[in-house]
Amino acid sequence: MFIKKLYDISRKRLDAAKDGKKVYRRIYSEFIPEWEFDATVLVVFPDDEPIFNYYGLLYLDEYLVRFLKMNALIVTSNRIVAETARLFTYKIKDVLLLSPKDIEGLIRLYCLHPFENTLFISASKPDGRTAFKIVGAKGITKEMIVAIGMYNIIPFRTVPKVLVGKYLGEDEEILRFLECEE
Repeated sequence: MFIKKLYDISRKRLDAAKDGKKVYRRIYSEFIPEWEFDATVLVVFPDDEPIFNYYGLLYLDEYLVRFLKMNALIVTSNRIVAETARLFTYKIKDVLLLSPKDIEGLIRLYCLHPFENTLFISASKPDGRTAFKIVGAKGITKEMIVAIGMYNIIPFRTVPKVLVGKYLGEDEEILRFLECEE
């Protein structure tokens, strides 16, 4: 019984990884030419807690500068991230709004075989991430988890909360997102 359940779970995850491989190949063949591969980072924002998405976008430009990347390709299933990403940096090559199933496939593929130039901005995905458990311990903030733990920005220093663009819409969700605070 236990072995059967384990097999079923593994089979579902492997199938999702196969779907993720198709998505990954499509992304790279359509959006990132081979000559630009090393200069572009794929940043995946699984639909997660808004504060992690906010800090993920806020620190993206700092990451690109420190790690000598020309631009970023944002992949998300979150409408708010997709609509606001270009307000945080000019260095966004494109923003892809994918289904949660496609994002899950990318995560499953990454769990099987981590690939270069890819970051997941999430406190709980891929499986095994438990960064949210250390928030508050010895003064660790969600901002630090994103900057240090996900972007590897060391030494850490806060970046100014300044947007490169201005949001002119009236969507309440987006306005709340842009005013995110811990």
